Amino acid sequence: AGENCQWNVCFNIWSNDSSVCSSHGSCGSPDVCTCQSGYDGSMCELSNCFGYLSNDSNACSTFGNCTSPDTCTCENGHTGNQCHLYICYGVESSQPTVCSGHGSCYDVDQCSCQNGYNGTNCELSDCYGLLSNNSAACSTHGTCVAPDSCSCNSGYGGDECELNICYGTLSNEPAVCSSNGICYEPNSCNCTSGYAGENCQWNICFNTWSNDSSVCNTHGSCTSPNQCSCQSGYNGTVCELNNCFGFLSNDSQVCSSQGNCTAPNTCSCSSGHDGQACELFYCFGHLSNTSSVCSSHGSCYNVDDCNCTMYPGYSGSNCELVSCFGYLSNMSEVCSSRGECIYPNVCSCTQGWRGSNCSIPECFGVLGNETSTCSGRGSCVRPNNCTCLEGYVSVDCSVALCFGKNSSDSTVCSGNGSCLQFNNCSCIAGFESLDCSEWRCNGTLYNDSSVCSGSGTCQGPNSCTCNDGFTGEFCEDMACFGVSYQSDAVCSGHGTCISNNNCSCLALYRGDNCDQFDCFGLANNETESCGNGTCVAYNVCSCPSVNYGDACQFPVSKRPTALVRAPSSIGKCDDLALDGTRSYGTSDSKLKYTWQCISGTNFASINSFLATITNAPYNPTATIPSSYLSDNSVYVFQLVVLNTQDSADYPSFPARVTVVAQDTDFVPVVTMNGLSVETITRDQSLKLSTNAYSLGCNGTRSTNIDFAWEQTHGRIVSNALISANEITFPAFAFPALANGDTSESFVFTVTAQDAYSGQQTNISVTVILQQQALHCLIAPSGTFSHPTSVSLYLDGSSSFDPDQSGDADSFSWSCTSCGQNLTTVSQSHWNISGGLIAAGTHTLTFTYQKGSRNCSKSVTAELVNYPASVGSISIGSVRSINRNERLILIANIQDMDVKSISWNETTRNLDLVSLSVDRDNPKSRRSLALKENTLEEGATYEFKLLVTDVNDRQLYATAIVTVNVAPSFGSFIVEPSALPQAVESSTEFAAFAYEWVSVYNPLQYQFEYVDPITQEVIILRPFSLSNVLLSFKMPTQGAVTFRVRIINSLGAEAVASAGAIIGPYSRGSQTVLQVSEGISQLGTSFADVSRSVQLIKSAAMYLNTYGPLEACDLTCVSDRVAFRTLALKKLEADVSLKLLPSEFDVQHHVQAIFHLTNVKEELSQETVTLTPILLNHTVCKYTVRDRTSFEHVVQTYNNLMSAVVDSTALGSPDTVNSIAKSALVCLTNHIQREHVDGEERTTIETKYYSLVVYKDLVEILRSLNTSWQVKDFGVRLSSDLSDGVSIFNSMSFALLYYLKNPYGNVSRTDNQTMVTPVTDVRFYDRNGNSISIHSLSDPLQFTFGHNLLLNETSEFGTLFVGDAPGLQSPGGRASCRFWDEALSDWSKEGCDSIDDAQITSSNVSCNCHHATPFSLVTERISLSTDDGTTPDGDPSTPDQPPTAEEPQLILFIIIGAVAAVILCLWLLICLCIICCLCACVSCCCRKKKKRKEKKTPVSTIPSKYAVGIAHRTSDTFQKLHTSSTMLTDESLSSDDDHASHSDSHKSNTSLGVGKKYVLQQKTMKGGSGSGSSRRHSSSSSVSSNDDKNGANKDSSTSSDNNHHEDSRDAVVAFDQPQRPTMMNNFLNFDSLE
Repeated sequence: AGENCQWNVCFNIWSNDSSVCSSHGSCGSPDVCTCQSGYDGSMCELSNCFGYLSNDSNACSTFGNCTSPDTCTCENGHTGNQCHLYICYGVESSQPTVCSGHGSCYDVDQCSCQNGYNGTNCELSDCYGLLSNNSAACSTHGTCVAPDSCSCNSGYGGDECELNICYGTLSNEPAVCSSNGICYEPNSCNCTSGYAGENCQWNICFNTWSNDSSVCNTHGSCTSPNQCSCQSGYNGTVCELNNCFGFLSNDSQVCSSQGNCTAPNTCSCSSGHDGQACELFYCFGHLSNTSSVCSSHGSCYNVDDCNCTMYPGYSGSNCELVSCFGYLSNMSEVCSSRGECIYPNVCSCTQGWRGSNCSIPECFGVLGNETSTCSGRGSCVRPNNCTCLEGYVSVDCSVALCFGKNSSDSTVCSGNGSCLQFNNCSCIAGFESLDCSEWRCNGTLYNDSSVCSGSGTCQGPNSCTCNDGFTGEFCEDMACFGVSYQSDAVCSGHGTCISNNNCSCLALYRGDNCDQFDCFGLANNETESCGNGTCVAYNVCSCPSVNYGDACQFPVSKRPTALVRAPSSIGKCDDLALDGTRSYGTSDSKLKYTWQCISGTNFASINSFLATITNAPYNPTATIPSSYLSDNSVYVFQLVVLNTQDSADYPSFPARVTVVAQDTDFVPVVTMNGLSVETITRDQSLKLSTNAYSLGCNGTRSTNIDFAWEQTHGRIVSNALISANEITFPAFAFPALANGDTSESFVFTVTAQDAYSGQQTNISVTVILQQQALHCLIAPSGTFSHPTSVSLYLDGSSSFDPDQSGDADSFSWSCTSCGQNLTTVSQSHWNISGGLIAAGTHTLTFTYQKGSRNCSKSVTAELVNYPASVGSISIGSVRSINRNERLILIANIQDMDVKSISWNETTRNLDLVSLSVDRDNPKSRRSLALKENTLEEGATYEFKLLVTDVNDRQLYATAIVTVNVAPSFGSFIVEPSALPQAVESSTEFAAFAYEWVSVYNPLQYQFEYVDPITQEVIILRPFSLSNVLLSFKMPTQGAVTFRVRIINSLGAEAVASAGAIIGPYSRGSQTVLQVSEGISQLGTSFADVSRSVQLIKSAAMYLNTYGPLEACDLTCVSDRVAFRTLALKKLEADVSLKLLPSEFDVQHHVQAIFHLTNVKEELSQETVTLTPILLNHTVCKYTVRDRTSFEHVVQTYNNLMSAVVDSTALGSPDTVNSIAKSALVCLTNHIQREHVDGEERTTIETKYYSLVVYKDLVEILRSLNTSWQVKDFGVRLSSDLSDGVSIFNSMSFALLYYLKNPYGNVSRTDNQTMVTPVTDVRFYDRNGNSISIHSLSDPLQFTFGHNLLLNETSEFGTLFVGDAPGLQSPGGRASCRFWDEALSDWSKEGCDSIDDAQITSSNVSCNCHHATPFSLVTERISLSTDDGTTPDGDPSTPDQPPTAEEPQLILFIIIGAVAAVILCLWLLICLCIICCLCACVSCCCRKKKKRKEKKTPVSTIPSKYAVGIAHRTSDTFQKLHTSSTMLTDESLSSDDDHASHSDSHKSNTSLGVGKKYVLQQKTMKGGSGSGSSRRHSSSSSVSSNDDKNGANKDSSTSSDNNHHEDSRDAVVAFDQPQRPTMMNNFLNFDSLE
């Protein structure tokens, strides 16, 4: 259609019509629609919903209409994008809350409820047979909140709320009512006699309650009814007597008979007596035992009775008088009347008098009889009263007079000296004459006309003031504007002083003093001349610290840094490689590189060549051909880089390098992999390495270079590890900086010598050791609230010195706003008692000092007026993190009854739920865990924790977290890169990581690639300082992703990638094994264990990938086996000798072991022996963290186990299994340490070994009614799981599955068989320590899967039967066993017996009250013959005691029937001669009784088979009066004779498993007869010979009318006959009464 027929017509609609093809396609040709995606049909009229067209009845799961592509409109009751979900009572079937969260929605409003739930919406719980809406549920005293889980009303407890609670204790507990009464209703106790109180908690002593303060006369406690326990010092029945120093208060000797005992050891003494026991006297007011008694100069013998004779020189009634030089102290003449007599012949003189008798005056501190008194220039006549000599004045005669002025006058001696003696001056230097009034300049008196060269004035000694135009010390020089004509600074440094103040200026300078010039066309005094700097010389600017450039025109913040590397020497035929790849800028724009040769032969030609470099100016390297370089020449090259920002180029400062071109070949060309100057800190390790080769002019390239390292500057560094071209310094190898030093330099030189030519080259690197700041870490940190009444504990002990210098640590805490009650402390922690700080906001500061360094950190505490019962919260100390790390914050909540917890981020309002590690309720847990790579680099976040208690009181705490900034602005290239074309597999690659920058240096680089087949990461070179990787080949093919990881000193990481396609690998004539051997370099010794591990791993992966593609005969296989074994030994040597340096190396070590053992056909016995031990050593000694390593450990042991099971020639499965068990236990500990609470479980499953690990708070684990599954084993956890661990702490549990038993075999008896795998259940606390779980009241419930046949009709329970795997016919009972380490055996202790309800056709469940390794065991049941053998001829043990678990009745019934007939005939004969043999019969009866008393366990009859019956131990059974016994079989005819019974038993057909037999036992009651008592009491077995006296009396022919019969039946089920044991030859009659 159309004017020009330009439009197609599809089904009558033009193609330009919007409705063509149902508006869902385009009409490409007549009646041909091209449908849009999601539409179909000739006219695009059909929508496609998830693979079904809208006209398909299956569209939208048949429950809706497909209205548009992948868009369903669902019918009522259905939902989901495909209408595949049902809706039950408004909730989608996929929601966890569907069917009230207790069932599954299988149709619209149709719920299938879980066990224990009922109701249309599963909204009702079943508690012990009653639904939760039944008022009688939970004994009417509670609410049924979950199946068999009652929430009891206050005052009630018990599973069904059937028990009263009295003050927190259940009425059925011994401790209820304080164990002194009965709880008859909630909180109501009926106390026993002698007790009282609402909880019967008080004893009664002599009618007084024990809580009464007056009980026991207030001097004791009532410990039990009428029993007082007196306090120390009291005695008597009711503590009514005091005890004073061993005497009771009613004793006449108490208080030394001089007082009364008024309280324990408290005497009230009579007048004149004192002391604790009134043993002391008073003398004039002083006790006899005090030093001051009798004036301290006598002894007190009685009241006011002193004896002074012991102290000569003292007298008086109180020994108060003392004698000095014949005078008593109370006389006026004593001490020359100028002092006081204080001791015998010792005077205390009044001021100004001295001497023993106070007779000598003192003048100004000097005695009057000394020569120096009155300054030696007068006489002391009275205290401080001198008479001076001539020429001296002042009170102490100390001032001399010089020419009429005293020595204290400032003008004395003309002011130029000091007056030492009368008219005697001492002049200062430069002055002279008697009164110091003259001086000289350069030897000439000051007043001479020629002084100061006649051109100045002598102002003082040698001090000239020059006249204008002169200068110099003595005015001897001509000057221009005050500067000597001889000074470089004369004429402003820009001219010559040709006469006084007359300058001749240099070119470009002007002005009288040559101080005017231009900078870039502007006068130096103009502010614009140097931009932000100062013009200091012609076109020379002095820039401020924030600018640089000729005119200070560039900001330093945008200045790039040029760094250049080059060999120090090259040979005559060597090209010179200049490397600027370490240069970096300040933005992500590419740098421009400008190379220049600034000195050396032919430098102009070299610069012309440098201008032609390919890809200039963006090429960071330059290679100068040897033809441009002259022999024996020294060249200096310069690199300037330009960083383009804001449309401007910002240059770097020039970086220069010196290279010597020698005149010989084979000169080692040596370059450092790092920089020529490396800056590190003491806690960093450092590896210096070089690349070296030598080249001959004939083209021969040699790498046979010897290296020698030496330290050429700085203090000696020990502990360096040297390996050929590498030297490694571990952390803290460099000596600590001296106190006050901020840095120190060290120089290391490596000498490379060519082994062929002997030529040597030296290259040096300078290491600058930089001081680090101290790190202050305090807990709690940030801001938090805290109750005033609760002690506040502040801890700064985590603070550290990263340099670990030898200076002493010093700590202190302070608070300026906390008040005077608080004393600061000088220690790392501060425990502030509650109540010392008032409510309000306070800042507490911690200071850490070490030598000259110090750091401080503060915490802000908001003190609130809460009671101490509220508790406290805090967040532990937090450091900065890297973006690729998880952030985990842990709340410390102390003594707080928590209602709710909430975490938030306050600075950026982050959505913590989406950023958190996957787990339930991430914001309301006691820890906050954020996933890796969720926070921004360089950002600072504040996380706030808010905790609310049950009384709605809130406390908060915050934590500040900073994310470290990773290296940036760099580039990564791999050459050659021919994308999208492939490159040859033999190509040598080179990788360059350049222009990376960080403020936290040094940077380290790791080169790696992702294997295109296994997707595993292979390390080409571990982290090192070198940013270049040269000349490496790739042992793989396909699309390869190369990566470089760059980390700074904080560990922050950046990753860059580059790609290449590698063609099929061409080995040439080499085999796969030979290539693998070359990759592994097993013969090379590496100082770096990482390098060795990576090479072996790469080789194993190559062998595993390409080995199957190559034909391999027996010799080839043998060689591969030998290679794998040798590689494993290499790994073992690396581990044992050098240890694995990092967790990263552990990860790849595990992976290397996995790949070496991943081909079962290429394992040897030596490999299988070595690998389990090596892997176990690795897993149990080192830390394993990543999921891949977890899986590789399990898979490796599975591979080994599979190999030894298939071929026992490789090794013992038991040995592998035992070592694997140990390693997997270590592995589960590693896994649980990596988990955070509530994180998704880790599950790893293989054929032989599997595990599950989960971690959460104890309180949550206890509440999970979940079966944790591994393979076909499951466990439901106990509700009382804590076992001493706080419910608020973390707990982990692990399930370990072993297909084959790694423990000992079931060894107690031969009739037991282990029929399931072994599963170990382990628990760990939050620190990873193993927890012993035992004595659980709520047991762990285990479920074992099985594939055994069952006999479900057995009367004695469900038995395993048939030809089940691992179980010989016929089967037996199931029992749950655990491995008892103490007994080294499988035990049933602590595990409940298994009943029928716990056995199904697919699994068996059992309950155990502890956690250990578990398995399921069957116990078989056997029958025996009369000759002690089973029907198949095996010996039995008939003398073993009977057991209650192995009833065997069939043979007994058959033999008993035959024996009854024989006994009847025999008894008839005996009756005929009974009268004649009465005495003999009596004797025989007595012998039979004796045998009965010996309790012989078995009585037999002359039949082919004999079965004993167990003796019943109860008196009831022993006294059972049995008159006759007969056997009836519901499945057999009643006329079976003895022979048919016997024959049918032989053929094992007449008595079958599952058939029921009735043993009828009839007892005679009420009768009497001769010998009946003896006969009945000795009837202990059906076939007993003692039954002969009554066996002929059948119940149907009894003629005794006084007798009647009581018939009782016992139903017994039989297993198939088996080999007997000592335990199964007797029949148990426990069910028979």
